[in-house]
Amino acid sequence: MIKTYLFILLLLYPLGAGINSYADQSARLIYADSLREAAQYDSALTILKQTRSEFERTPGIPDSTIADLYSILGLYFYDIGQFTAAENYFDSALSIRKSIFGEASIETAEILVRLGDVYREQGRYQPCEDVLVGARNILEEIDKENLITAECYEASVPLYNFKNEYERADTLARLAMAICEKAPDIEPNKIGDCYNALGNVRFFTGDYDQAESDYESALGCFKKIYGSRHPDIAMTLGNLGNLYIVRGEYLKAESTFNEVYAMEEEFFGEIHPNLAVRLNLKASLYWRLGRFGEMEPLLNRAIEILKKTVGEDHPEMGASLNSLAAVNLVRGDYPTADSLFRKALQVLEKVYGTNHNTVATIMNNLGNINAVMGNYDVAKEYMLQALEIRKNLLGPNHNDVANSYGALARLHHKLKEYSEAETCLNEALKIKESLFGTNHPDVARIYTDLGDLDRRLGHLDEAVDDYRRALNILQGILGYLHPNVYLNIKGLAQAYAARHDCDSSLAYYGQFLDLALKLTDYAFSYSSESQKMSWINQYPVIENSLFSMALSCGSRQSKELAAEMILKGKASVIDAVMAEQKAAYCSEDAVTLDLLDRRNELCTIISNMVLTSVKKAPDESFRDSIQYLYNKNDSLEEELSRRCALFKDELFARRFSIADIGRALPHDAILLEYLKYYPYDFTKLGTDAIDSSNSRYLAFVYSSSDGVAFADIGDARSIDSLVDAARNEIYQADSRVFTPIGAMLESDLSEITGKLYNILIGPMADRLGGKRIVYVSPDSKLNLLPFEILTRPDGSYLIEANRICYLSTGRELLRFAQKPDSLFDVMVIADPDFDYTGDSVGSPDNRGEPTIRNVNYSQSRDIDRRSIDCLNTAFPPLRYGRIEMNSITELLARKGALEVRGYYGNKAGEKVLKSITIPPSILHLATHGFFCDASAVSNDPAQNNPLMRSGLALAGANRLLSAKDAKTTTDEDGILTAYEISGLNLTGTQLAVLSACETGVGESINGEGVFGLQRAFRHAGVKSLLMSLWKIMDKETSQLMHGFYGRWLAGESKVDALRNSQLEQLAQSRSSLGHGHPLLWAGFILVGDPN
Repeated sequence: MIKTYLFILLLLYPLGAGINSYADQSARLIYADSLREAAQYDSALTILKQTRSEFERTPGIPDSTIADLYSILGLYFYDIGQFTAAENYFDSALSIRKSIFGEASIETAEILVRLGDVYREQGRYQPCEDVLVGARNILEEIDKENLITAECYEASVPLYNFKNEYERADTLARLAMAICEKAPDIEPNKIGDCYNALGNVRFFTGDYDQAESDYESALGCFKKIYGSRHPDIAMTLGNLGNLYIVRGEYLKAESTFNEVYAMEEEFFGEIHPNLAVRLNLKASLYWRLGRFGEMEPLLNRAIEILKKTVGEDHPEMGASLNSLAAVNLVRGDYPTADSLFRKALQVLEKVYGTNHNTVATIMNNLGNINAVMGNYDVAKEYMLQALEIRKNLLGPNHNDVANSYGALARLHHKLKEYSEAETCLNEALKIKESLFGTNHPDVARIYTDLGDLDRRLGHLDEAVDDYRRALNILQGILGYLHPNVYLNIKGLAQAYAARHDCDSSLAYYGQFLDLALKLTDYAFSYSSESQKMSWINQYPVIENSLFSMALSCGSRQSKELAAEMILKGKASVIDAVMAEQKAAYCSEDAVTLDLLDRRNELCTIISNMVLTSVKKAPDESFRDSIQYLYNKNDSLEEELSRRCALFKDELFARRFSIADIGRALPHDAILLEYLKYYPYDFTKLGTDAIDSSNSRYLAFVYSSSDGVAFADIGDARSIDSLVDAARNEIYQADSRVFTPIGAMLESDLSEITGKLYNILIGPMADRLGGKRIVYVSPDSKLNLLPFEILTRPDGSYLIEANRICYLSTGRELLRFAQKPDSLFDVMVIADPDFDYTGDSVGSPDNRGEPTIRNVNYSQSRDIDRRSIDCLNTAFPPLRYGRIEMNSITELLARKGALEVRGYYGNKAGEKVLKSITIPPSILHLATHGFFCDASAVSNDPAQNNPLMRSGLALAGANRLLSAKDAKTTTDEDGILTAYEISGLNLTGTQLAVLSACETGVGESINGEGVFGLQRAFRHAGVKSLLMSLWKIMDKETSQLMHGFYGRWLAGESKVDALRNSQLEQLAQSRSSLGHGHPLLWAGFILVGDPN
């Protein structure tokens, strides 16, 4: 119909004709408006601009015609989402029409209706209601059957939907439909508008079947007049897509949203509020599908559009913030989630007040996040308030009321209020099944909760039935790769274990491990490093309950699965970031490399700010600034993860079996894998089932000839206390090892390390017989213990019987099978001038002779250490640093025929490392290291990052100690933190030697190793690390390094070269001092590839 009408108008009034009469003016405006209604916006705007220009040049144009022009311009800008411009034109039209027709006229009321539409889209609901009520009063007084009256009613429907006044909205929608149905020759699009209005009321009130019927009717009306593509068709399809989400028809919803978004982008371009709405809805769909990685880009784009179109106080912004909070909630980043939920609540309460269903949704979400964080009283207050609002507004049988009952049930369960939990779950189930039937994801979630409750109450048969029912629903709708499937499979594994059905439990634990790995790989593909850590805490691959089941059942299969879980689950995050860093630097993609440069600059700025304020209590301004930078860094890392997910070979390297590890192990080697775990009580549930005060260590030993042995080796607190005692003995020995009491000090230490040998090695000592190499993958506090010093029953040290190499996880053995790259060059950085104050510290572009210092070296043995306690005093020069550098440089050049680049004095600065583009084969650093215990710095999270609390001192480092204010620049300060090191390009570096104190020390995190320099250099891509576990002595370290390089370059493996050098020092100590205290020889360990 409209196409015919436009064709007739085109014949009557061709484009380009001048204004010859009032009839021409009206015809042109009608034609322009018809083009607008047909969504031919560019053509409409051309005519409207031309008409306005001619009106301005032509005297005597009637005011009513000018008002018509302004009205149509207002409609145009309303359609394309430029609401401020639309408001201005409608205001101009209103002023003219009031002056011509008076306040109480249909013509004036028509413009009031248009202004109401604008105010509603801007989220200004009170002005919207004021003008619509005014228009309604005028129209009902003049002509209740007028189509403008119907438009006024129809325009009021979404307003009252937003206000949760559904009865009033329903009444007005029906009145609008009644008028339109009686009107002669009514255009189908008017009827379509009424059907959409009716459908929306029914959607909000939970009458989903009737809502779908209304939307389908609206779609039919619009297609009659517009064909298959039009903004009104897109809007109606969007309504249907939202309905599909609620009903659990997710594939239909996604297909519909894709069609809608493409259509609206075609009509409106890339910036329009409607697009933000679609992006929010699509993100909501992806939340339900478990595709969290695809949510954040959509939400960030929606927020960007909303900021440019309707501002940050619009209710749709609240929806975006709520969904963004949900992404962070599922990642386990609870502080960020809580903050975003609160921002969303602030936006929505400002628009709606407190008594509103959308506000209740945010309150319920705040209840959820507080429940997760353990703030149960706050959680209950939010949830009860949300439930009360929803019941009052929506009645007792609405979908959102059921959602409130479900949240409350989970809270009651946490509070051990089991009867109340069951009551809430039954209420939620009754409502959900009445609305959606029995095959819906929300119904499945309730059965999962019922399974948890039944298992907690000891109703194990019922629990199994609940979990199975939930799993059948979920896999039929959502497929396999979904967190809710993860929860049900884990629930089934634990329920069968509680029933002592080992075979069934083992089968489900196998499924659980497979799914956990797949979910982790997916989550890691879009997350920053901190977000990866949050995810692995929220959805761990390593499930404590499996170990309790394996120990209880005792079967070979259960032990092998437990071993496989440890091998595949330990060090998941560091493996992922190493693979991403390698992929990024090897991609040669300009965008990716730019992201890396920007991230590294941020790391420097953050490090400078934190280090220069480390001894101050941070103020609010500092916190805000540093948090902003951390968030910016997270965003860069997220984008790097997304780009590097294209290089998935290493990211998916966990597709191996125990047999593959056996094939990678040399025949004369054995793997010792340790894990701190918490025993699981299968008669309980959740946090009740795990006693966090009762951590223990597991050990499994594996060799290609003997298979897997698996054991609980004891209480973790007792073992950790022995490790602490051993380290304390070493630190307290100090220079006393050179006195006559040195032998007694060794004996005292051996008493402790003998106990540790009995615990850590004793249960599998028979398997070590005949094994030349022992690969050790420690966990938690065991990362700080050199196993070489463990005292065997015959009084000898373990190093005297075995070669020991350390791994972050046993699966690293699979990488060692790869042929190593040839060695080409060496970078040596040694003996930095810590007092240097020049401007060009360590510039690789200015490698002239370094500044020569007049150095007063101390003659006291106990001062010659390569460490300083947490930046408390100035870094003293190293007596043997230059000697060590000259010695190994000569060795490397002569025996290894390698190109050696040496930097010392004022040239041994940060820029040397940060400017690396082609990583050296070997990196040797001889300087001071530092590690700050968490207790030595502020408790503020901004300052207490473990990668900020360890680092290396380089040229100019002592300037930092006199700095008074936090720096926010990329200037070099002489301190290279582990945080900065993590971004260096060392991919391909075969060995990094950290010839400084405590370079292997940091904060131990269960399952993820040591957060400090060790992690930073592995993150940067180094394959093997030689590093220290305590404050090493300068002279002995220099001698050890000379011996190590000499042997390695002579053809020994790295592990043999280190071991033989340490044995040589042990023998010399016994010969010259009469004892072999480990302080003198055992400070260094080799982590990574030993070959």
